[in-house]
Amino acid sequence: MNNIEKNGYGKFPTVDCHLHILRPEEMEIIARSVENAMEYFCFERVNLCALVQMMTRYDPFNNARCFYVKSRLNTVENPNRCYVFANLWHHYDERDTAEGYLQQVKDLMAMGADGIKLLDGKPEYRKKLARPLDDPIFDPMFAYLEKEGIPILYHVGDPGDKWDAEAGTRKYGEFLDDTHPTLPQLWDEAEGILKKFPKLRLCWAHFLFLGFKPEKAKALLDRYENMMFDTTPGGEMFVGFTTYPQEWRQIFIDYADRILYGSDTYNTWLDNNEDPETHQIGGIRINQCRRMLEWNEPFEDPFFGKLQPMHLPQAALEKIYYKNFLRFAGDPRPLNHERIAQMVREVRAEVKGGTKDIYPEKDRDLYLANANQMIYYFQK
Repeated sequence: MNNIEKNGYGKFPTVDCHLHILRPEEMEIIARSVENAMEYFCFERVNLCALVQMMTRYDPFNNARCFYVKSRLNTVENPNRCYVFANLWHHYDERDTAEGYLQQVKDLMAMGADGIKLLDGKPEYRKKLARPLDDPIFDPMFAYLEKEGIPILYHVGDPGDKWDAEAGTRKYGEFLDDTHPTLPQLWDEAEGILKKFPKLRLCWAHFLFLGFKPEKAKALLDRYENMMFDTTPGGEMFVGFTTYPQEWRQIFIDYADRILYGSDTYNTWLDNNEDPETHQIGGIRINQCRRMLEWNEPFEDPFFGKLQPMHLPQAALEKIYYKNFLRFAGDPRPLNHERIAQMVREVRAEVKGGTKDIYPEKDRDLYLANANQMIYYFQK
């Protein structure tokens, strides 16, 4: 029995626009876990959002790992199952240049990326970046993305309780303090990008953490015709939807063609005897989202208490679950195996030479072994 059958969800074609490969595993296990997730959660297509740098891990091979899974899942018989939105590497020093960011995007797209995933607006990253998100250093990159119509999935902000050490439960890293940009500042910088490049095909992950500000979300949708949001759970987001149920339900109906379905889950599924329904980074997030979109009666969430679903009409659900992402990203682009193999060789040399880090260090041998396997696979 799959997730839809267990929970009585509508049998809509579904694309999950926001998955990650974060857990350090052998490449075969990673590919199998994504395929198992697609089968159990009934995803016809998935979009792997690469993350080469996070505050708790550095994985300079993550773009390649996502490309590997895309190659394994997209067969001749079924070539459209998997996408990759590739991620950029920051040096956080003078090596970061406007030309360098632009070239990274061009190189990743030439390898067969289907779009770009940005995490620079996460407060810890934005602090480390030490420049606003709409800084001129990014202008050539955004101008190119706008001109070429390349889709972007961008994380800006974090749940509001991260700014208050007294609120909520510590989840990861450190609580944010007055050395970090505020959430309103991040919203201003995010819109600053769109003011300069209003035609960008840009989707804000986690509804830009606007769960308690439906009027601001609506204003942005009205102002920028190519801008979208995704439904990946942003902690308090569903509480915000419950607090303003009529306003949010109307937004989801009126702007149903501007919202993408995503779960923000990653490769933990079904390979180590875990129950996919109750796994925090699996079924819990997926069920939170689907229940909020489809169910009618309030339900008790294990993290956020009683939530009020939106019970959206079928026409809106069809767009959110499937049609919008196909319009946003098209079909997956072909991979250039030779260029990917060359990238992995270069990153492997940088890791061995000490100019790129793997963190935590205990994962180093596994990542290097995976790199050797990927080089062999992509150069065949």
